[in-house]
Formats: sequence, C-alpha cells, structure tokens
Amino acid sequence: MDYKLTYSGKDTSVVFDTYCDASHGDGLDSGCSTGGYLTVMGGGAIGWSSKLQPIVALSSTEAEYMVATEAAKEILWMRNILHKFGFPQHGTSPLHIDNQSAISVSKNPEHFGQMKHLDLRFF
Repeated sequence: MDYKLTYSGKDTSVVFDTYCDASHGDGLDSGCSTGGYLTVMGGGAIGWSSKLQPIVALSSTEAEYMVATEAAKEILWMRNILHKFGFPQHGTSPLHIDNQSAISVSKNPEHFGQMKHLDLRFF
C-alpha cells in the first residue's frame, strides 16, 4: 500500500501556521513528556516533530512551554528559509497553543519568575 501527501493547490498562500501540543509525563520509563509541533502552509504539512522531551516537566504548563519554545525555533527557521527561497513573510507567523497557562506565561512577563527554574534545566 502506498501513502502520499497530496497538495490540492486550492490555498496558494505562502503564509504558514504552526500548531504545538504536549502530553505530561507519559514517558513510562523516564517520566518525560512527549511534545510535538506541525507547520502547515498551503493546506499541507511542511514541517513537524514529535519526540520525548529531554527533562521531566513539573507541570503540563512546563511541558507545553518547552514544546512551544521548540516550535518557535521552527518558525524562525521556516521564515528564514522561505525568505531565501523568495517568499518573505510579512507580518506574524501564528503559533497555536492549547494550554492557557503556557499562553499566559508567554504573554505576561510577570509570570516569567514562576518559570525561571526551567531556564536552568532546559535551555
């Protein structure tokens, strides 16, 4: 049986969206979380990753924040490569996160203090 990705060509936009998500503590042996992201452009997947996180997240917010950081790196790389291919990105490149606490931490500098231990362990 053959499988393939088919791009219909209906959406010719060169704008892309990135979605990320993480579980919390689902690594049976390690206790680490699994995190992943998917980048979509023109109606099809152009980048993705799913892997066990390198450290044990103390909360679902931490697990989501770690995968959001990896997804943000992918966004920066994707914007750069698209620019080099002649498709500069004007405006923002959305990152969709489904964890309200992780969104709050990323938007509000007052919450960074609650996550400073993550900087020492993860980055």
